[in-house]
Amino acid sequence: MNKLFLILIPFLFYLQAAGQTVTGITVNTSGNPIQGVHVSCKGKSTGAITDASGKFNLSENSNCNIIVFNHLNYKTKEIPLSELRINSTVILQDTTYMINPVDIYSKPVIALLPDTPLFINDYEIANGHIYLCAFMNRQLGKPQLLLTDMNGKIMDSKSLEETGDLYKDPDESVYVCQKDYAFQLITENEKLYFSEAFESKYVLNAREHWTHSLGDSLILRYYYYRNQGMSYFIRQLPNDSASEWLVYVDEEAIDRMSWGGFFDGNEFDKRFESQIVYKPVQVPVFFEENRVLAFNFISGNIEFLDSSGTLQKEVKMQYADMNKIKPEIYYDSYTGKYYGREIRAGLNRIVAIDIETGKALESFSFKGYPFIEKLKIYNNVLYFLYKDYSGDEYKRLYKSPLIKKFSGN
Repeated sequence: MNKLFLILIPFLFYLQAAGQTVTGITVNTSGNPIQGVHVSCKGKSTGAITDASGKFNLSENSNCNIIVFNHLNYKTKEIPLSELRINSTVILQDTTYMINPVDIYSKPVIALLPDTPLFINDYEIANGHIYLCAFMNRQLGKPQLLLTDMNGKIMDSKSLEETGDLYKDPDESVYVCQKDYAFQLITENEKLYFSEAFESKYVLNAREHWTHSLGDSLILRYYYYRNQGMSYFIRQLPNDSASEWLVYVDEEAIDRMSWGGFFDGNEFDKRFESQIVYKPVQVPVFFEENRVLAFNFISGNIEFLDSSGTLQKEVKMQYADMNKIKPEIYYDSYTGKYYGREIRAGLNRIVAIDIETGKALESFSFKGYPFIEKLKIYNNVLYFLYKDYSGDEYKRLYKSPLIKKFSGN
């Protein structure tokens, strides 16, 4: 019996030295399991991968003292094996990666209508067409309205009494707005037609706040910066009564906001209620099929609301440095992608945004075109206006693809 005991002891020590099994689970800061985490002993490339439940099962020899956890979307974490045996739940922190930008100008930028001397005052993209208000052949007294396809082929043109600005409403209707009057532009069989004239103030007022139409309602946005309150409203048409306004956020916050930072709402302060002025700041709002997206650059969050305006969740904007980010969002209505803009090291960058995580998908840099104007993105192509080097005589419309295989990478 003693001989058998002496034989078993060295055999058990051999098993311990030969291998050991480490098990556990990886979760994010919200407690959700993380799939696809690479778990390995420090200094080794082989290891185990967590499953859909975040669980891992790693077999290592006794020389392994540090376990390393790697995942593309999370910070690398190293944990001593002794600690992992006490607490097998590993919490990984989100991380933001600065993605190396793709140089969109490593391939030639395409000028639309390159052989036509143009000074483009404004342009708009809608329903697969480009609308341009422009002066041709340096004739400043003869403004033209042009309709082209997406490659710049002119399909129709109309003479204007005066040039104007173009505006596309959330329903993809395009308007030309002049000093006193505006017209809705109607396209039929590749021909341009005008609606009856109406006062331009209606377009100018609508374009400041109109984000979407929903049945017989207009959805409007306001942000009052002094009290850090943001509001979304639905106005029922044609009734314009204040009782028909539905507030998307806390009504009590609106009441407090109406008094400003130096009013507490007592009977003495109420004497000055009519003198309080608010400054609305635009918040980019986008309406998808079953939800509303608001890019709140004040809080630095992407807000997800349901169709009744109830806040469902918030995602931190991580696609760029918040100190360098521009409060602009470009939506590609063809692909459904969202893009942000930042200025870093003197260069403009367009950043594709993963709205579910708030992180960058890819980034595209600008070179050689420092003063671009009126950026728009349609079907993975960036459009912008730029004055030619010859001076102020020509301002053309350019496009450049936001696709890696066309960007030199």
